[in-house]
Amino acid sequence: IFQMYTIRLKNKHVRDKLQEFLLKKKIFSKVYFYPIHLTSFYQKKLNTNKITLPVTKMISEQVLTLPLYPNMTNEEKDYLINSVYECFEIKNN
Repeated sequence: IFQMYTIRLKNKHVRDKLQEFLLKKKIFSKVYFYPIHLTSFYQKKLNTNKITLPVTKMISEQVLTLPLYPNMTNEEKDYLINSVYECFEIKNN
C-alpha cells in the first residue's frame, strides 16, 4: 500500500525547487493536484476555458506529495525529513 503525504509550500517556485532537490537525492515526489477545469477534456466537453478559479490554481501550484508508506523504515523517513530540511537549509535538532 502506497500512501501519500501532501505538503503545501509558499509558491510554485519553492515547490519546484524542492521537487528537483528531492529527485537529485533519489526521492520521488509528485504533483497530483491539477485543476480539473484546466484540463483539455473539460475545456472541450464543458467549455471550462472561460472559468477562472484563482485560488484553485494558486493551491495547485503550491502542493507537492511526498512518499509515505507503511513499510517505510525509520532510516528512510529520516532521509526524507532531513532532505527537506537540507533543501531549505533548516537545522534538524
